[in-house]
Amino acid sequence: MIMLGFIRAVPLAVALILGAQGALAKTELPRELSCAVASVTGAESCAGIYSGNNSNSDLNGLFGVADWGKEYKIDSDHGSLSFGGTALTVSNRSKSWSLEGAGTYANLMFVLKGGNSYSAFLMDTSVLSGSWDTQSMLKGNGKRGPDLSHWSVYTQGTTTVGKPGVPSAVPLPAGVGLLMAALGGLGLMRRRKAA
Repeated sequence: MIMLGFIRAVPLAVALILGAQGALAKTELPRELSCAVASVTGAESCAGIYSGNNSNSDLNGLFGVADWGKEYKIDSDHGSLSFGGTALTVSNRSKSWSLEGAGTYANLMFVLKGGNSYSAFLMDTSVLSGSWDTQSMLKGNGKRGPDLSHWSVYTQGTTTVGKPGVPSAVPLPAGVGLLMAALGGLGLMRRRKAA
C-alpha cells in the first residue's frame, strides 16, 4: 500500500520540479545583483540580472515592449551577424561593438549572456558603436564578470526617424525660401524709399 502511494506521488513530484525549473527561465536575482546600464555604451535602460538562458525565455514585456521579434545571436564572445539590413560586430579583444543601419528599428535590445545569467539592454538606436563589459552577468559562484557566452539582438517595429513618440524635425515647405526672399526684397525697397 505504501509502495503504491509512492509510485502515484512520483509523477506529481516530477511535474512540480519541472514546473519550478520553467518558472526560473526569467527569474530576476536579488536587487543587489542587478544589471548596470553602463555595461553597454548606448543603453538607455537595463533589465536583469536574470538566471538561466535568454534563448529559453520569453522576453516579451521587457522595457514595455510586448512583441520583441526573433532572436539574432552571435554564439560566441566575438563575431558579426546581419539582420534586416543591419550589421552587428562584437569584439571580445577590444570589448567593443558596432552597428551599421540600426536606425530602421523602433526598439532595439541587446542581451548579454555569460555564466548562469543574462541581462537585457534597451538601446538608443542613434548610438552605433561603443564598449561593453560582463559586470551585468554572474559566474556560477555568484561573482560578477564571467566570460561572454553569446550576444543576442532583438528588434521591434520599424521607423525611419527614431522611436515612436519622439518628434522628428519638421521639413520646411519649399515656398519658405521664396517668402524670405520676397520679404528681404520688400525691406530693401522700403530703405530706398526712405533714403
